[in-house]
Amino acid sequence: MHYSARHYAHALAEAATGASATEQEGLARNLVALLRERGQLELLPAILGTVEELRAQEQAATTVRVVSAVPLSEKEQGLLKRELPAPSHKFTHNDSLIAGLVVQQGDNVYYGSVSSAIRALRDALTK
Repeated sequence: MHYSARHYAHALAEAATGASATEQEGLARNLVALLRERGQLELLPAILGTVEELRAQEQAATTVRVVSAVPLSEKEQGLLKRELPAPSHKFTHNDSLIAGLVVQQGDNVYYGSVSSAIRALRDALTK
């Protein structure tokens, strides 16, 4: 049976999750051997590209992005890291926010800023 590059990529990504570097090398060798055996080595670039896309999507979903009106201190960042547990955090500031925070994790965005409250009020009044 022949599978698509996407199928191989998903299987490889799933198998590699939590695997050590040595185990991941073994998985890569096994994949190359399997593709050679099935006459599908030409799929390897597409498989690797798809695995990179999957990793990027996973990283984006696990990174909490916090945008504040002013730069946050190390103490404030530490507090937010404890309150918003995730493998990775990214802190930036945006002068267009009047006050508050905008927090994003994956597709979820939480607006806790005065700017967003004013915008929501304006939208409600103009409807």
